[in-house]
Amino acid sequence: MNTWKYCCDLFDYLPLAALIEGRIFCVSSGISPDLPYIDHIQLLDRNRELPIEGPIADLIYSDPRGENVTWFETSPRGAGYLFGHMASARFNRLNGLELIARSNQTCMDGFERWHDGQVITIFSAPNFKYRVGNSAAVLNISSSLKQQIHTYTSNRP
Repeated sequence: MNTWKYCCDLFDYLPLAALIEGRIFCVSSGISPDLPYIDHIQLLDRNRELPIEGPIADLIYSDPRGENVTWFETSPRGAGYLFGHMASARFNRLNGLELIARSNQTCMDGFERWHDGQVITIFSAPNFKYRVGNSAAVLNISSSLKQQIHTYTSNRP
C-alpha cells in the first residue's frame, strides 16, 4: 500500500465535527435537517468514504444563506443543503450553542458572519486557486470563548 492510500484512508476516520466548551460547534460546512441534536452525530457510521447524500454529506457540504432561505433548501452543489437563519437558531437553541463555526466556503474578506452572528465562515486559503484574490482568516477563541479574527492576504500574485 502506498502513502497516498494511507492518507486517504486516514481521512475516513477523522471526526465530522468538534465542540468547544459545549458552546461552539465546529464543522466543515454546515448542519443537517436530519441531525437536530449534536449527540446524533455520534451515531453516524463515519469510518467510510464521504457520501454525497445523507447527514454526513450535509455536515460536509451544507452552506448558510441569507434572508431568502429560512429553514433548509436543496443546495446547487448537488450535496448538502442551504440552511437559513431559522435552521441555525433552532440548532443552536436545541444544543445550547452560541455559534456554528464552519469553513467550507470562499469568503472575499476571509470570513463572513451569518444569521445575526449565529454562524461564522472562516476561510483560511488566501487567493484561492491563485486567482480569486480573497483574503484569509483564522478564528482565535480564548479560554473565556472570546472570539478574535485575524485576517491575512497572500504574498503571491
